[in-house]
Amino acid sequence: MKNVDKGQVELSELLFSLSWKDPNSDREALRILPTDVLLTITSGGCNTLGFLLQNPKILYSVDINPSQSYLLELKIAAMR
Repeated sequence: MKNVDKGQVELSELLFSLSWKDPNSDREALRILPTDVLLTITSGGCNTLGFLLQNPKILYSVDINPSQSYLLELKIAAMR
């Protein structure tokens, strides 16, 4: 992996992961409070949106793939 122009990252090999979590388990384990600051991996945005339902003080959502962030923005726009 190396940095290229405009903050993009060039990957020399295919990287892929799959994660499927139970949002109820996350809620029970984390017990998010209105004073909490969270950091999530955006992925498809579903976990990020689920955490927002817990009303954290701040939620940061990041992903190495900008398309994932665009997808999250699209989901937010659709809900509005």
